[in-house]
Amino acid sequence: MSSSEDDVVVAYLYLKKRKRQRKRRFWIHPHYIRNVCYSTFIVSKELDQDPEKFHGYYRMNPETFTILVNIVEASIRKRDTNFRQAVSVEERLLITLR
Repeated sequence: MSSSEDDVVVAYLYLKKRKRQRKRRFWIHPHYIRNVCYSTFIVSKELDQDPEKFHGYYRMNPETFTILVNIVEASIRKRDTNFRQAVSVEERLLITLR
């Protein structure tokens, strides 16, 4: 092999290895940074926009979550009082699942 062929092989192997590496866009995804400032429920509403992130965070897709809410809604619903608002059914379930 000549020097130029060696250079081509080395460049090819370098590019192949570089292509295999996962390209990361964020050090920490913005959804998780905001989790410190906001409740989990607000973050979950943003995760509804991205089903893949929702699934990664709650281990189920949004449609399954909606079905689960409908099943357990009657048993975990609380009433609002004059002193405070009750935690919603969806938020109670998300806290339990997380």
